[in-house]
Amino acid sequence: MRRTVTDHRGFTLVELVVTIGIGLLIMGFAMANIRGMIKTARADGGLEILANALRQARELSVSERRNIQLRFPANYNQVQIYRVEYPSGTTTLVKTITFEGRVEFRQVSGLADTPDGFGNSATICPTTQNAVCFGSNTPAMFTTDGSLVDSNGDVLNGTLFLAVPGDSLSARAIAIFGPTGALRLWRWNGRAWVEA
Repeated sequence: MRRTVTDHRGFTLVELVVTIGIGLLIMGFAMANIRGMIKTARADGGLEILANALRQARELSVSERRNIQLRFPANYNQVQIYRVEYPSGTTTLVKTITFEGRVEFRQVSGLADTPDGFGNSATICPTTQNAVCFGSNTPAMFTTDGSLVDSNGDVLNGTLFLAVPGDSLSARAIAIFGPTGALRLWRWNGRAWVEA
């Protein structure tokens, strides 16, 4: 039996260059999208961390029958939860929550207030770069019935604004309805606030 050599044709240099060029182009588009997805994931992660901390503080106030204070240190990327002891009125640090991925309390200039309308005015956002809007009688605290009140005991609504510095699309917010302690999460989509 005799074997015959068949014509095996390979790829030409032009075909290889075109194929590699198309692959690099697709990879470039993918890398651009990945950067945007990472920024979005960081901002959404910060929003979820803060929302979970607020829920935990509210649940702790109801379950332990103690007022739970929310404090916002001057480093802009933390929230502290304090229990108000009875009957002394002293406070005990329960937990410190730190945001990751450069997320911090920050109000992006030029953005409108959330549809809830609880913040976004320098006269009522006295701390952390005008991003913590709970009124002037701070610290805010959850009471034993789950409502949010100021240091005078008056029920208050508030908004917490988050963002990565220099990135307006990372803007996030949490509005707290004082009488019930209910949270509404917001995300800036480049044109308007939408529920997250």
